[in-house]
Amino acid sequence: MLFRSVHLPRFLTRKLGQSDPLASASNVLTLTIVPNCEVSPGSNVTLVGLTGSATDDTMSLDVSSGDQEWFLSTGEWRRTEGYLRVVVGGSGLRNGSVYSVSFMLQNKNDTQEPPAVSIKMTVKSSVGPDDGEGVYEDVEKSGESAVGVARGAEALRVYVPGFRTKLIWQRNPLVSASNNLSVMLEPNCDVAEIGRAHV
Repeated sequence: MLFRSVHLPRFLTRKLGQSDPLASASNVLTLTIVPNCEVSPGSNVTLVGLTGSATDDTMSLDVSSGDQEWFLSTGEWRRTEGYLRVVVGGSGLRNGSVYSVSFMLQNKNDTQEPPAVSIKMTVKSSVGPDDGEGVYEDVEKSGESAVGVARGAEALRVYVPGFRTKLIWQRNPLVSASNNLSVMLEPNCDVAEIGRAHV
């Protein structure tokens, strides 16, 4: 009797982080994966659960794997489901190797806890019409900080920038006198050199 071994295609490593948790900011998300099998060109990597962004649906969301051509340069994005599908390019992905792909979303304009994100792969068959189908598994959240926000590198955590301390005082209250006013501000995140505060 002939027995066939069946192997479930999945990712041994599946990590997702972001560059900027601040409300309304452009935010670069980076996915790092390690497949447990050879993944041929034309195969799909699918994320679901990336909910809460302000980026509209598109069939051509820009994606980047740096100087490499591990993935095609655009992916399918659906905002409501937080769905992103990217296609493997080049010569495919090798079993046990590390790969990264980045894409940009716009954060929403109010606070959000990071959603639960899942990932699966569909491996294009070289011998027939039916592809190898994985199952959705949880993506690991980054516990790192970003722009001074604790756990701010967790994908689609959104944080509204503001001030913990807001004080203003004057030196001279007398009528018609010259008066120096002082302001003390303590931000709740890192503020870039070109950042502005309006008083």
